[in-house]
Amino acid sequence: MVLQTSGPIKFSQIASEFENGAPYSISEFYGKKGLPASGTIRVNDFYGKYNTVNINLTISSSTTNYNLKTALLAAGWNGTTAVICTCTINSGVTVYSTSTGTYAWQTGSSYPFGTELYLVNNGTILGRGGNGGSGGSTGSNGTSGSGGGPALFAGHSISITNNGRIAGGGGGAGGGGAAS
Repeated sequence: MVLQTSGPIKFSQIASEFENGAPYSISEFYGKKGLPASGTIRVNDFYGKYNTVNINLTISSSTTNYNLKTALLAAGWNGTTAVICTCTINSGVTVYSTSTGTYAWQTGSSYPFGTELYLVNNGTILGRGGNGGSGGSTGSNGTSGSGGGPALFAGHSISITNNGRIAGGGGGAGGGGAAS
């Protein structure tokens, strides 16, 4: 919840926003988002401010169907405070999908106001390839292959630095015709 932009602000409101219990000391808020890291902090400095938590995640081994929001919750994020997260996929790591109907990597959705998401991909994010078609039988042709799946879904705004590869899965090949 964002603090108001004008009018009186109580220390209890500031403490509640920044999840800080009594007794209150203004120095406890040094370096919080948008506030000075040292020197004088005035009550007016809190107008329009909101709390954030910083969580950095690293994917260091290959994995499937990665959901950033699920990973943030598992890392201790409470789901209600704005989060600033950088998720890094290491070089040589592949994040892939097990189904054409599932994303290999996704943000998840419904993040609190003020959330900032960053993805640094040094590896590979790969959607699943489609299944091949069936071969034909006597007097009939083979069937078409199925479409490939998506690699990435951004259900929240995100900044992506791609030093690797992000690729949707390719479609499956059609089945061959019957032998004559």
